[in-house]
Amino acid sequence: MRNNFRKSIAHHITRIPLIGKYGVVASVATITLLVGTSAYAATTVVSHYTAQPVKTASTHSPTATGSSKPKTSNSTNLSNDNHYTNSSGNSVHSPAYSTDGSVPKGATGLCNDGTYTFSQSRQGTCSSHGGVETWLGTTTTPSSTTQATTTTPPAPTCNQSLKDSYAASYNADVSAENGKNASNLQSIADSWNSRGLLYSGGYQSDVNAENARHQAALSSLLTTYNQELASINCT
Repeated sequence: MRNNFRKSIAHHITRIPLIGKYGVVASVATITLLVGTSAYAATTVVSHYTAQPVKTASTHSPTATGSSKPKTSNSTNLSNDNHYTNSSGNSVHSPAYSTDGSVPKGATGLCNDGTYTFSQSRQGTCSSHGGVETWLGTTTTPSSTTQATTTTPPAPTCNQSLKDSYAASYNADVSAENGKNASNLQSIADSWNSRGLLYSGGYQSDVNAENARHQAALSSLLTTYNQELASINCT
């Protein structure tokens, strides 16, 4: 009789998979006991397990430009409500799955295991979740570049002894040119005076020509002197 009773008992297990972004992340098992022709109450068991990420085709409708843009969900559509405090003292939501397939509000990246991260810094993000697959929002990237320090070399030192020598030579040349100009003007005056034409038009023309020559000579001396000073880093 007991054996006949055991043979009359049958059970049926129905597994309903829960599909996340990268495949099955949990299952619901429904167990139904059949004794003879009678069915008894079923018990539902939810079991979570970890599986390798399975790429699935996107079910989002393409936009007018041909690209897919998933809708954004609220933070309530997450698989957990855990938080941690980051290095800046801010409370940040821990990585979590989206329970409705949408991008959670405030998510900054998608980890390789299908969880969404809310990290405010890229350093170490998704380190326990297979790394980052896609960045979604604005995060702070740590800078590893150091500004190069530019050092301005000191200005060259003026050679004072040479400067004094060039200055003395220039002053002597200017003095000699002034003497030459005075002598030439006197000769012009004597020449025109001897002919009784002092202050005539011819006399004034010669004076103007001599003064123009004199100014050109002084300008040339000054240019040469400045070039000499620049060659020894003096002004």
